[in-house]
Amino acid sequence: MECKRPFDTKLQLQLHEFRCGVEEKEYPDYGVLRKMYDAVPVIMCEVDNGVIVRSNKNVLVGQETSRVHEFRFQNDSIIII
Repeated sequence: MECKRPFDTKLQLQLHEFRCGVEEKEYPDYGVLRKMYDAVPVIMCEVDNGVIVRSNKNVLVGQETSRVHEFRFQNDSIIII
């Protein structure tokens, strides 16, 4: 697989990352991240199968992401409102 070509499936991407390696990054520990999540003015939601399962502001839990129309960022795992 070529490194610069898009991948059709998550499995192809995972195989590529395993074969070519992914740059390791340092992240703050959970306690620091939690303080950040509590302090930000945006709503950050964890998504599972298109449904919001957790939120830093305890809102929208149980709602389908397709019903959320105004957001700053969204992918399969998170939505930021």
